Amino acid sequence: ARYCALEEYTKAAALKKRIDELGFQSYDKTNYNKGANALEEAENLSADKAAAGAKLYEYAHTAYASLGTALQNAFRTRAREERTAAFTAKRNADSVYAAVAEKKAYDGGVADFRSGDTSYAQQDAENALKHYGDARKTFEKLYADISEKRAAAQEAIEKAKAKVAETSEYAVQADKDAPLSGSNIKGIEDENAVLLKAETYDDPAKAAQAVP
Repeated sequence: ARYCALEEYTKAAALKKRIDELGFQSYDKTNYNKGANALEEAENLSADKAAAGAKLYEYAHTAYASLGTALQNAFRTRAREERTAAFTAKRNADSVYAAVAEKKAYDGGVADFRSGDTSYAQQDAENALKHYGDARKTFEKLYADISEKRAAAQEAIEKAKAKVAETSEYAVQADKDAPLSGSNIKGIEDENAVLLKAETYDDPAKAAQAVP
C-alpha cells in the first residue's frame, strides 16, 4: 500500500509542478487548493516511516485527483478563451480578404481552428488549446502582413497622385508663363503631319508553322 501511495504522490507532485509552470493556479482554485493541501499532507506522511500506507495513499490520491481536475478545467477555460481570440483574428483576416490574398495560409488557419473544435468535443482541451493558438497566430500574421502590403500600396498610389498633380500644376503654370502660339512652332510637327509610315499586316494565320 505504501508503494502505491508513493507512486500516487509522485504523479500528484508532477501535476502540481505543471500547473504552477503554466500559471494555471487561479483557473480552478477550489480543486487546486484542495490538491495542494492534500499533497502537503502526503509529503509529511511520506517522511514518516511509521505512518500508515493507507492514510498516505488517501492523501496522495486526493491530491492527484484534485490537481488533475484543476489542470483539465484550466485547459478547458484557456481553450475557450483562445477560440474566441482565434475567431476575432479570423474576422480581422477576412476584412483584408486573406482567403484570396493568401489562400494556402488562410486555409491552414481554418483547418487548425476546426481541429481545435474537434479536439474540444473529444474532451481533449489541451490539444484544442494548441490548435486554436496556432489558428490565432496564423490569422494574426495574415492580417498584419496583408495590412502592411496594402498600406504600402496605398502610399505608393498617393505619391503617384501627388506627382501627377504636381506635374499638372507645373504645366499650367508654364502655359501661363510662356503660352504656345501659332501652328508651326519650331520643334513641333504640323498637326496633320504623318509621323509613322502606315503599317500593312499580313494574315497571321499564314505565319503559323506546322508542328509535328
